[in-house]
Amino acid sequence: MVILNDLNRYKIIAILIFCILFASVKVNFADSNWKAKKNEHFTVFYKEGYEQDVNELLSNLEYYREKVIKLTGNRSDKHTFIVLHDVGILPNGYYDHFFDKIGVFVYPPQKRFVSSVENWPRLVGVHEYTHKMQITNTKDIPEIATTLFGTPFHPNLLTPSWVHEGITVYSESSLSPYEGRLNDGYFSSYIKTRIGEGKFPSLNTITHLPFEYPYGEGCYLYGGRFFQYLAEKYGEERFSYFFSHIGGFIFSYLGPIFPYFSLDSAAKSVYGKSIKRLFCEWIRYEEDQAKGWRVEGERLTRDGGEVIYPILYNGKIYYVREYSKKTGAYEYFYFSEIREM
Repeated sequence: MVILNDLNRYKIIAILIFCILFASVKVNFADSNWKAKKNEHFTVFYKEGYEQDVNELLSNLEYYREKVIKLTGNRSDKHTFIVLHDVGILPNGYYDHFFDKIGVFVYPPQKRFVSSVENWPRLVGVHEYTHKMQITNTKDIPEIATTLFGTPFHPNLLTPSWVHEGITVYSESSLSPYEGRLNDGYFSSYIKTRIGEGKFPSLNTITHLPFEYPYGEGCYLYGGRFFQYLAEKYGEERFSYFFSHIGGFIFSYLGPIFPYFSLDSAAKSVYGKSIKRLFCEWIRYEEDQAKGWRVEGERLTRDGGEVIYPILYNGKIYYVREYSKKTGAYEYFYFSEIREM
């Protein structure tokens, strides 16, 4: 009787496994209408109807590939895989370091709200490819560790977000004088405003991204401007040595706790100065740039958050105010209100 019950139990388990496998196969075949197009260094996976986006992405990445290599110091010939997503009207992209792939969302930012995009496949493609090449610039003992234990052991992955996003914002802004966030007046005007108010953040604040405006954009803003300063003052060719030092230095793994062994070590090797000293130099530069600068017009709102979509109607101004309230560690509520003045 016991044997019979065990057999029945095994049959049930076998049937369940078969059903799960059969269902997964059906799902996979239901979504198997993906296509692939490749050139020497890149392969793009996409759905039918996006051939033009694929062609633009491949041609731009191949054209700017050597520029990104020189910028990041990563001369790996490893093939790059890209997935083209249609997720609606959300413009974005990502680099997945676990699976070593790039994702690109096909919908571009609207010109009405973003003035610094000429060619969306070019900008987002080069931005994310710069992420990959900076993060995976790994050599010597760290390269062995990455081979044995996987992608989380890339030392450049352990640097602060203002490093990751700073170099990619600098990269996207070097493609054209009219494209990229550093060629938009928003970054420079916001920094000048904070300097004028005596509220320029510290290096510690920028590194840990406090929950304050410009929510999540601080690493792009401050990192991008900092790398732009370093390029203008010392030359962008030093960036490759900077990332190569981090990626080949075994003690870089201690960087998140002791920056002296990662960012400072690389900065002193390449620039002869610590990151903190370079940061102070940059602040003085921004302060000189901000002398005599003021915001044009009259400020109408002072209740914080982001004010967008203003409309004048019947002698009144209507606008949307968006803001967040922190409720705990990694927790917050997001509000969007229509206001009348």
